[in-house]
Amino acid sequence: MTLINTNGLAFIGPGSEWFWTALSGLVLAVTFFAIYRQLRLQRSQAAIAQVTTIRAEWASKTERHTRLAALIDLEHQAPAEGMPPSASGVANWFDRLGYLVRKGHLNAEDASTIFADDLLFWWTICEPFVRQDRAHYGIELILSDFEFIAKETGRLWKADTGSAYVPHETIADQIDDYTVILQRHQDLERGIIPERKQAAPVPAQEVSADTSA
Repeated sequence: MTLINTNGLAFIGPGSEWFWTALSGLVLAVTFFAIYRQLRLQRSQAAIAQVTTIRAEWASKTERHTRLAALIDLEHQAPAEGMPPSASGVANWFDRLGYLVRKGHLNAEDASTIFADDLLFWWTICEPFVRQDRAHYGIELILSDFEFIAKETGRLWKADTGSAYVPHETIADQIDDYTVILQRHQDLERGIIPERKQAAPVPAQEVSADTSA
């Protein structure tokens, strides 16, 4: 059974134009595919580098110190008093993250995977202050990208867990956590070697007296 009839077809010389046109089209298709894969690889590498940079910035000593100061200021401050400047620094960090996601420079799922718990915790405590500042200044766009990324992350959180986000730590808990982390940073800078805790001595078992006759 003949699938392709090549009778009368020329591959070289006059009449072979169809063959070279088809071959050129195939070469172009392969070239475009290779370029597409290369661009996708470059975009993936750029995205990984961007996420790595953002994670490193978030975990830096400077940012942790900023968050600790913000938590201390927020612990006993009412939203009616407005957001303290220290907390604005943290909120603006998330606002910048939201801007990158909204503009398509960072994938929302990647941001959610890395920062979901922190982002939703901070939005939970900052939202009342944001509402107050918007009403006070009459500017609805204050920290709008922070709100955008918080809502998107909350949606993804609910899709993954089946329930809305609920903070598992209080502000006081976070203050304790950051204090311990920053103390470790300080010990590392001073060259202090962690001391091993001594195990409590195990009490010797009392030997019962033999009362048998």
